[in-house]
Amino acid sequence: MFPETVKGLLNQLALLFVVAVSLGLAAAVVVLLFHLLAPVSYHFLSASQIGLVQSALLGGAAVGIAQKYLKKHT
Repeated sequence: MFPETVKGLLNQLALLFVVAVSLGLAAAVVVLLFHLLAPVSYHFLSASQIGLVQSALLGGAAVGIAQKYLKKHT
């Protein structure tokens, strides 16, 4: 359906997206761990922000699915 160059470009863009999301999730893990392990005086996240970070980390399952897709199609 698509020429090979377009398929290759779309796969590269999808890979770039997966890498960017993975790096963002890794940064969220570092921030959350720092917040949870640091003394109370260093805490900077509210309870609602912690909930948002935790839900984003659970959304990492979507990244896993995307990676399976990319492995199958690249």
